[in-house]
Amino acid sequence: ISATLGHLPGITVSLLLAKASESGAALVLVPPSLAVGLFGVTLVMCVLASVISIRKAMDIDGLGEKLIDQLVEQGLVHEPADLYHLTEGQLAGLERMGAKSAANLCTALERSKETSFARFIFALGIREVGEATAAALAARFDSLQALMAARAEDLLLVEGVGPVVSAHIAGFFTQAHNREAIERLIVAGIHWPTEAARGAHSSGSQAPPLAGKTFVITGTLSRPRDQIKAELEALGAKVTGSVSKNTDYLLAGEEAGSKLAKALDLGVPVIDEPELASLLQDFFGPPR
Repeated sequence: ISATLGHLPGITVSLLLAKASESGAALVLVPPSLAVGLFGVTLVMCVLASVISIRKAMDIDGLGEKLIDQLVEQGLVHEPADLYHLTEGQLAGLERMGAKSAANLCTALERSKETSFARFIFALGIREVGEATAAALAARFDSLQALMAARAEDLLLVEGVGPVVSAHIAGFFTQAHNREAIERLIVAGIHWPTEAARGAHSSGSQAPPLAGKTFVITGTLSRPRDQIKAELEALGAKVTGSVSKNTDYLLAGEEAGSKLAKALDLGVPVIDEPELASLLQDFFGPPR
């Protein structure tokens, strides 16, 4: 949605600005009055972008983009943490939302509070930090506090993070607006299993648990393939596109096809999603 910031006095909005690249932040949270004073122009408000980012990362069923649009336009949501303070009554009053849909969404929001460190990092919307990089960061740092305190040179030790991305990450966490937004998400109840922190390999002195293992993914799965791939890679595994004698595991969903046949022919172990979950559970927590 586009509007002048003056239309929403006193509301903190999330702005996606070209100048954000200077701070390394994907989304800079600033009061409208301050933003107008700094730039003096009509700006594109991206509350939607930040909320959509957290919806995807936190796997919130029933929270579609049209509904997010309504929540933002009616002033019910100014930032992602506001999602977790919505009531059934507020939701039921929205267009195409009845009592049952409102109740289901509140249940989904409550369920999404239990997540993983990797998914939380991804949900922050840090510039150029996708699922794979978020998972690698979660594997390297043993807590959110450690990640937020990391210097750019520390972040360069994370697999797949170069100078540009490390600067974006470090810059993001130096912004007071972003740190405050993170605190509000935690206060709203977002949390992840303590096993994840204990299982992280921040020192780099211990090899990741799946180091040296090669996986191939095939078939229709219940979660996005990229998400599973990112989790495996964060634990040290290599994910390839074809089955060979060097493949350690084939993760097979429905309609696996020729890759499954080749794996069986070569004697490659074939696992399904519940079996994969047992490998990932200690670090990421059980998939929802």
